Amino acid sequence: MVGEKAKQRTYLSPQRAILLQIIEENFADRPIYFSNFASPAFYGGLEESFQNCGLVSKLLPVKTIDSNYSVDESKIEKLIRPENLNHYKTMKEKDMPRVSGIVMSGYSSAFLYLADIYKDSDQKDKLKSLIKTYKDKMKIDINTECETKTIKELENN
Repeated sequence: MVGEKAKQRTYLSPQRAILLQIIEENFADRPIYFSNFASPAFYGGLEESFQNCGLVSKLLPVKTIDSNYSVDESKIEKLIRPENLNHYKTMKEKDMPRVSGIVMSGYSSAFLYLADIYKDSDQKDKLKSLIKTYKDKMKIDINTECETKTIKELENN
């Protein structure tokens, strides 16, 4: 009617509707992971239930922020084991411009995240080993400024 105010409604965007459908159809059957390097707009506000696993985060059915579930330390440790990084240096020979920077940043973030955990729990031997692994496996002189900065941050922990 004329002069009648419409009720305010909230609609799902197509992107959010697809996200909800993926979760609804898969959550009970298999874990759902999100890239740690996507735009937060793609997370649909679910970040409070993410468990950091290194390069990805796993969606859990509980809020994980400021809890023991916010990070899966063992998954990050597995990701950055020296034997799992043997082919990392191939980035230097392979031209992957859309991926290389993200990959480098992702691994650096995982190393720094783990370094903070080791520092907070006074695991000095693990921290030393982590720094050695970074220097031996990750320093490949592609982005020396970033690599040097990461090493300094690791050593300052």
